[in-house]
Amino acid sequence: MILLDEAVDRFARAARAYGVRLDPWKRRGRAQTLISEVEAAISPLLLPAELRAFWSSWNPATAQPPVFDGFIPLDQIAERYEIDCPPCPAILLPIADWTHGRVWIELATGAHPGGRILHSYHDESEVTLWTFGISGLLDLVSLAFEQDFIDDRTGSIDPQRMESIIESALDESLPEGSARRFEAVDRSLFPSHWQRAEGITSDHFALRGESHTVSSFRLAREVGDHVSATLVGTFQTSVGGGPLHGCVGTFEDSTGSLQVFVPQVTAVHGAVGRGGAVEIDVVAVAPNGSALDSLSAKRDLEHVVAGGLLNYGNDMIIRLFEQMKYLDTSIVVTALRPIR
Repeated sequence: MILLDEAVDRFARAARAYGVRLDPWKRRGRAQTLISEVEAAISPLLLPAELRAFWSSWNPATAQPPVFDGFIPLDQIAERYEIDCPPCPAILLPIADWTHGRVWIELATGAHPGGRILHSYHDESEVTLWTFGISGLLDLVSLAFEQDFIDDRTGSIDPQRMESIIESALDESLPEGSARRFEAVDRSLFPSHWQRAEGITSDHFALRGESHTVSSFRLAREVGDHVSATLVGTFQTSVGGGPLHGCVGTFEDSTGSLQVFVPQVTAVHGAVGRGGAVEIDVVAVAPNGSALDSLSAKRDLEHVVAGGLLNYGNDMIIRLFEQMKYLDTSIVVTALRPIR
């Protein structure tokens, strides 16, 4: 690819003064194995053609600071793709860390080539467009090196100067009024092809109506081990789920609050509205790790998850119930829908 070859050559010249190298793979077979592992993790999404060509020829792990905080090594990409909660869009793949944030590349679908480069800070719910393709990213870094935009305190590219480079480049390449920032947490606000990549349909976030308040939900739990309900209130994530894939958060309405566990598949297909206003579906299971004894709770959770969002499969559901004892809550969220 001509643009990629030119960008790599320019990068090599610009980075040399900072002792930075982008080395070719010593073992091409190893590169193909690692690429295959990433492809398996992102399936059915696809690597953009230019990214695959770049990874096939060059070892990204050799490009270290001041190239951001370094490109993420290829053998860590698949793991890093799956650890966030709430998770970033499935269509975004992390390729570098930088200044309390992350650099992403947009994956390809059957109907969209992907390839856009974006950045997000860990405390923000949006991602910002930077450029197009790995070649465009390498050109941005090369320009920063050529102009010595390095922050001596951090040993990395200066964020404010980098932002000025990015804005100038986008002003030249984008039509006036083009979007440069995109929602990255609330699935209901995703671009349409990001939603399609996650199986989100037009009626996915249709509100169903409240069946319980927090107070009446608690009363219902006193009658039996297992209760399913639709609640309306606010939700805020607090911590990751530890041994479980997901996150623990607090749900509140005017009658009280609940600590709830949001499995990763629910978070992926969920959304939190402005101010955290949300309608949630929940299933309360028997506490203290005894949920497997509650067959009605197991059947209910299996039915709601499989019928509403993604299919855990029986093994995943059983594992979820077995591991609930590690959490301080026995209330599982099976759907999150924003309230506007």
